[in-house]
Amino acid sequence: MDSSTALAFCYTKAAGLLSKAYIKDKTSHLFNAKSLVELWSLLFDSPVPAVPEALLADEIEKTAFNNLLSQYLSFLNKYDTPSQLLLSQVQFFEIENIQLIMDSISAGVPNLPKLIDLKSYSTINASAYPDLQAVLHDTPFNWIHENPQISNLEQIEFKMDLSFIKSVWDKMEHTKGEDKFLWEKLFLDEYIIKNIVWAMRLSVYYRKSKKEILDELFYVTDRADKLDPVAGPAIAILDKSIDSYEDWQNWKYKQYLNPYEGGNWELDPAWFERRFMSSSVKRYVQFFHEHPLTEPALVAWFKAKLCELRCIRSAVESIRLNINGTDAMKALGVIME
Repeated sequence: MDSSTALAFCYTKAAGLLSKAYIKDKTSHLFNAKSLVELWSLLFDSPVPAVPEALLADEIEKTAFNNLLSQYLSFLNKYDTPSQLLLSQVQFFEIENIQLIMDSISAGVPNLPKLIDLKSYSTINASAYPDLQAVLHDTPFNWIHENPQISNLEQIEFKMDLSFIKSVWDKMEHTKGEDKFLWEKLFLDEYIIKNIVWAMRLSVYYRKSKKEILDELFYVTDRADKLDPVAGPAIAILDKSIDSYEDWQNWKYKQYLNPYEGGNWELDPAWFERRFMSSSVKRYVQFFHEHPLTEPALVAWFKAKLCELRCIRSAVESIRLNINGTDAMKALGVIME
């Protein structure tokens, strides 16, 4: 289909799927399930697999993920030529596959690990495993010339993530019209918070210095500084005291902080992340409805469904560990104390 016809078809289909998703007020249905069999029956129309409980838990998570990915790929298939920004959502999983391959090579694993099936949208030559250069030959990461060692895996993976983020930003900056603003809004909403959470963790859990943290932040310009649209907001918090609630009084994201209840207070990165994540699905759904028949709206749909997937995985874990549904939703940030 041409782009406008494909977009109209996909948006209409996505709207129907979103109305049935277990998100927002419907999230509790996932955590009300008393068994994995009940959860399977809630989520899928197919018969419950006749497997042990431990395997059924894996089957639920795998089937939920595969269904979501298959649906998104089916949207891409409607286009004669999908835009690079729509494809970027798939490329994120391509990076996961490559990093899994590198992990296996560095560990000396002789056989190719199980990869996410991206169908025709995969650019890696998996059959060339364990020859990493041949695996990556047709990918944007063919600059990795040597098999990674366990000691430098983190550094290479950070460079890959940074390369991907800067590539997506560059594509957005070459987009014209209102869509450019919408793509930027989605992108910044995600990566500003990822940087902030990471900066918080490095500061609170690892007690790293400001200079050390700067070296580990994502950025989309030439370097991580206060002027960078992705790194800037994270850098701005590095001068705040992690044990002084007053320092955060006028901060843009104050509403997501762990509350001050008198006495000693220390910044809680996990609380902040859970609180923000719990509100993300509402923003994505609102974005989807406020910007109909746009490609960014399709990505907002995909991200809202990823939030649902996160809740499904948490519901599976709570059933396996016999955790009360309300407690599990609090731990996930779906509801807050």
